[in-house]
Amino acid sequence: MNTRICLGILAIAIVFSAGCRTGEYKVDLDIYKQMPGVLVAEPSLPDYLAKNEDGSIKVSFEKGEMFLWLRTGSSMDEDTRKKVVSKALELFHQQYMDNPDNRRGNGTFFRQKVVVRGYVEDIELYIVEWDMSLEHPNMVKDRSANYI
Repeated sequence: MNTRICLGILAIAIVFSAGCRTGEYKVDLDIYKQMPGVLVAEPSLPDYLAKNEDGSIKVSFEKGEMFLWLRTGSSMDEDTRKKVVSKALELFHQQYMDNPDNRRGNGTFFRQKVVVRGYVEDIELYIVEWDMSLEHPNMVKDRSANYI
């Protein structure tokens, strides 16, 4: 009977330790709150970002990834879209680099890389990731040639 109780307690402990992790760090949540304001404050971005019905920019975040929707229209050519997504990633990356809470005691980063996914309507056009240890980002996917 004692073994069953011990195994039950161990199983519950394993479930809680594995199931309670969301993949978000405290530093993520702080940056997620700031980023919409940072994006709007950048003079080259607000005109190119899609807006929600309430007038706020359409952006969401999860586990170090920024999901950014771009405005549709004739002024949004491929080059402009890439520049907007790149600038948004630079700002997102800089928030992590400037935040002292993103470092462990040994100097390594809690969040190893940040990612931006650029959308036009419901079409994912760009996936760009930036490893914190590298100087430049890495374009993972560019589907803009398929977008008409």
